Amino acid sequence: MRASQQISELIGAGMTQELIAEKADIYQSKVSRLFTETTKNPRWRDVESIRKLHQFVVVEKNNWDDFKAGEMTNIQTIEHA
Repeated sequence: MRASQQISELIGAGMTQELIAEKADIYQSKVSRLFTETTKNPRWRDVESIRKLHQFVVVEKNNWDDFKAGEMTNIQTIEHA
């Protein structure tokens, strides 16, 4: 799933871009660029932070107040060589 769709679903869950940025520990301007797909080569860390937040809030249906950036959810990340 693309980061733009994940951000859209987070917004649908009641989050703002500013809150997404705060919880994912990235700048709001990056969230905006990921949402509008205007970033040609997004940083892996930014995309992964959005993915983890999406997993926690949308998939696992946890309260975003309980999310801490950098912590793992139930889904393990894929190791990159």
